[in-house]
Amino acid sequence: MSDPYRKFSAGDPPPHTVAREDKISEVLSWYARTKDKIGAAGGGLAADAGLINVRNDTNQAVGQFAILGIDGVVFTPAANLQGFKNGPIFKGATPTIAAHDGNFCVTAAPIAANSIGKARVVGLTPVQISVTNATAWYEYADVTNSNTAILTLVPAGQAKVMYKESENSGTTWALVALGTHPGNISARVKLDEALTSGSGNGAAASVWDGDPLADTGNNLTAFDGDSNWSLGGSSSASFSANATAIVTWYPASRKWQLENASCNTS
Repeated sequence: MSDPYRKFSAGDPPPHTVAREDKISEVLSWYARTKDKIGAAGGGLAADAGLINVRNDTNQAVGQFAILGIDGVVFTPAANLQGFKNGPIFKGATPTIAAHDGNFCVTAAPIAANSIGKARVVGLTPVQISVTNATAWYEYADVTNSNTAILTLVPAGQAKVMYKESENSGTTWALVALGTHPGNISARVKLDEALTSGSGNGAAASVWDGDPLADTGNNLTAFDGDSNWSLGGSSSASFSANATAIVTWYPASRKWQLENASCNTS
C-alpha cells in the first residue's frame, strides 16, 4: 500500500486520499488553535509571557529600553469588557518613585507618543542605570524620578542587576532581570558617627555581615525617623558612634531606617 503522505513530483496527480485530507485538516485545525502562541521567530516557540502591550502616555516618543511607569489599563472591565478580555493594554507614564517604584516596564522597541508597543515586565533586558560611589554595591535597580531613560541602583527593587558595564559613578549599561524583587531587606550596621534621634539627619554607617561579624567594606546612610517619629522617642536622644544597629530599606523614602540600636544615650 502506498504512503498517503508521500511527497510527489511535478506532473504527478495530487494524491487525494481520505487519510491525506484528514491529516491536512488536522494540521490546519492545530495551527488555528495555537497560532497566537507561536513566537515571531517561529519554530514552535511559545510567545514571550514577559512582554506586555503598553501605550506611551508620556506625550513624547521613547526609545528602545526606555522605562515607563505602569498606570493601570486602557480598557477596564467596566468601560470595555471585551477590550479587557481581548488582552490588556497598559498605560505607560513617566515614572515617579511615589507612584511607580516596583511597577514599571522596559520598552522592547521605540514607541511613539500615544502609540502602543511591546514592553518587558518579566525577564532579562538591557537597560541603563545610574551608579554612584555610595550605591555601587547595591544589587537591584528601580525607577528614577521623572526619568524614562535610566533606572537607579537600590538595595531592593524590581530589577535584579545581573551585569553592569561600569562600577564607577555615572550612567552605564546593564543587564537586569525584571520581576525578581527580593521583598523587604535589612542590614546590620555600625554607626561611623553619632546620629541624633528624630532630627531627620542621617549618619554614615558601615555594613557588617558574616559569622563572625566583620566589616564588609560597604557603607550606607542610616536615618532615625523624622519630626513625627523617632526610635529614641525623644528629639534629645542620640546614638553614639560605634553603636550597632539593624536598618531596613524603605522604598517610598529611598532611605535606610533604624529599627533598633545597641545603645541610646541622651
